[in-house]
Amino acid sequence: MTNPTNELLFDADVLIDLCEVDSSFIKLISENIARAHIATRVLQEVEALSPSRCASLSLLVERPTTEELLAAGKLDCTISFADKVCLIMSRERGWTCVTNDRKLRSCCSKHRVRTRRGLRMVVDLVRAGVVSKKHAVNVAENIAQSNPGHIGVTVLARFKAELELD
Repeated sequence: MTNPTNELLFDADVLIDLCEVDSSFIKLISENIARAHIATRVLQEVEALSPSRCASLSLLVERPTTEELLAAGKLDCTISFADKVCLIMSRERGWTCVTNDRKLRSCCSKHRVRTRRGLRMVVDLVRAGVVSKKHAVNVAENIAQSNPGHIGVTVLARFKAELELD
């Protein structure tokens, strides 16, 4: 897992959802799919996480460089500064930005940064045989219930179809 294309940088929205429903999925992703990172700027936004909790979940806390912070400040997107830091760190380090935020995904696309949605990581866990389809659907439904703004009926239906559970 030393290839930077196998590195994931998580935005706050996905981590908040996973912490609220089943934080063990963070560790499962990092240990079975790709190394998972969180920027210190994002860590400040996720109340359920601390540096020690991140370590217990195999979530690596990353400090942006001065250059990355300056580039984030100059970014021409209407997203939060923490989201800009995620985009810049992902771009500069060759990582994939994991987010459900439509504006961040759009800005990443504009700047040629790979993105993945949070539930796509859950699909990857099922495909890798790490979690059952039933457990994955249960987690996804609970996330949708707690965060219908990002995970609505359509997204949940696509997720289930991906798992061939419709």
